[in-house]
Amino acid sequence: MSKLEPLFSTELQDFGDFFKLEGFKTPFSSFDSALVSQVYGIIVNEKNEILLVLHRRGDYLLPGGTVEIGESLIETLERELYEEAAVKIDLISLKEGFWQQVYKLENSDSPEIEWKKDVIQVRYLARANQIDKFIKDPAGGMIIAQKWVKIEDLDTYLKWGQANQVIKNLAKEFIS
Repeated sequence: MSKLEPLFSTELQDFGDFFKLEGFKTPFSSFDSALVSQVYGIIVNEKNEILLVLHRRGDYLLPGGTVEIGESLIETLERELYEEAAVKIDLISLKEGFWQQVYKLENSDSPEIEWKKDVIQVRYLARANQIDKFIKDPAGGMIIAQKWVKIEDLDTYLKWGQANQVIKNLAKEFIS
């Protein structure tokens, strides 16, 4: 199989660790979903705003998280959205966004850059159809708040380089 051409490739630092993200638009069904370790949502409300969650470290993220044993990718998305933001989605609106391979820099003191495959993450788009009052993230309180933001303001909150533009473009396409 030939190497896929990424939509984007960006490098970033997150709390002392260095990562490289490569994003792809190929259907999620084109690879083994058992390889996916994390699922995230680009969730839109009735005002066409995007849902972000605030991590206790102080950075905003898309809501989502780790696939648990026996869960499908969509079950993971539904569970994580409710745990992190008390939001339920309209499954009829659900659409594949993109997936990304995450690499972590190993041995950063070495003169040779060595990127090691870390995780595969998928991003779905969906409309929120129920927004309850957020009480507490059961995963040890990692998520402390949620916020709905305008698509054009995402760069203020997300620090993911070229991935931000892909998220904004997909969100604009999704609401049109």
